[in-house]
Amino acid sequence: MTRYKEIIANSDASIFPYEDYMLEPVKIDRGKLKELRDASKKLLAIFSKYVKEKKTSLIEGSGLEAFEKILLSDQEIMEFFRWDVIKDANGNWKFIELNGGSTVGGLAVFKLKDIYEGLDNYQNLSDPNALVCWGKALKSLIKGKNVVFVGDKDYLEEKYSVLKVLTRELKKHTTLVSIASPEQLMSINNYVYLNGEKVDFVYRLFTIEDVKNNYFLYKDLLRSVLLDKVMMPMGFYQSDVLGNKNAFSLLYELAEKNQLDHHEKKVIYKYVPRTINLKNASLGYLMNNRENLLIKSALGYGGTNIFCGWKYTALEWGSLIKECNSSTHQFVVQEKIFFDEQKNDYFSEQKIQSNLMNLIWGVYIVNGRYSGSVIRANIKGTDLIGGNNGSKVGIIN
Repeated sequence: MTRYKEIIANSDASIFPYEDYMLEPVKIDRGKLKELRDASKKLLAIFSKYVKEKKTSLIEGSGLEAFEKILLSDQEIMEFFRWDVIKDANGNWKFIELNGGSTVGGLAVFKLKDIYEGLDNYQNLSDPNALVCWGKALKSLIKGKNVVFVGDKDYLEEKYSVLKVLTRELKKHTTLVSIASPEQLMSINNYVYLNGEKVDFVYRLFTIEDVKNNYFLYKDLLRSVLLDKVMMPMGFYQSDVLGNKNAFSLLYELAEKNQLDHHEKKVIYKYVPRTINLKNASLGYLMNNRENLLIKSALGYGGTNIFCGWKYTALEWGSLIKECNSSTHQFVVQEKIFFDEQKNDYFSEQKIQSNLMNLIWGVYIVNGRYSGSVIRANIKGTDLIGGNNGSKVGIIN
């Protein structure tokens, strides 16, 4: 263990920008990994087939309708997804969320592979490296171009060390890679410039809420994309349509109404916990099953805006349901999954620790291909696992 501590703890934050991490790659049965890979692709095909019809509601009345062609096009240049998956107490895979598009996080965790592979007993980790797969998928699009990661300035500050990992990966394939907020960009004759250099390629880190809240900051950039003056390979279709948790409720509803074919219905029932749009769920169901339900924001991420029924009294739960249903944001209710538990050693607060852990598997799909998995883990008994809940991170062997 001392060897791990010396190597990993002394890693520069720009190489591996996480404080809490697992000290060994998580081992997984080859058969279970194959099932996970196959199910990831099957479910993504079903989502892509049935969810398109819901896309326009995301921007209705927002003033963004003029940019619908680029914001919500289902013909995006690149496909990039991460499923969040739990192995339940019976060893079955349960897919609880889909994250899509250029705002998908977690790629920097794969820098752990570089550290592990420097150790004699981890020379040939078999799982793909999603960070490398992501960079190679962008290679032909960015070669010789000026690439800029564009996002809200507060977000860029928060994620700076992670973004340095991503820019370093892209610099393997092109020379100019920068990070900028929209305030730093200049528009001249519908072209976009940063520090006097014309921008060819924008990697979007801003959200649709950022655009709605600060339209004047983004409108020139979006117009340039619409006029093909700058390339933006992923709009909001993957992140906000396919990645909307209402997609889960839509597919579950279609399955219950026998509007999926036999194979599709079997896949949904096997791998997806029951998920319902909160407004479509009966109050009786919500109250009688409170101990085994979670309410989630349809577009939340990082373990935020998730409410666990078992942490509320019946009165508090009823008030929460009323509050969520009166909100302008949409919510879904999803059945609780009981985690499989696994003992792991991890590095946290500058020391080696060991505990039974609950794991979430982040399964990456790049342009239709399985591209590797990351692990986020919390100590057994933690209600939520996510980037905003103190999770430990790791990769698989």
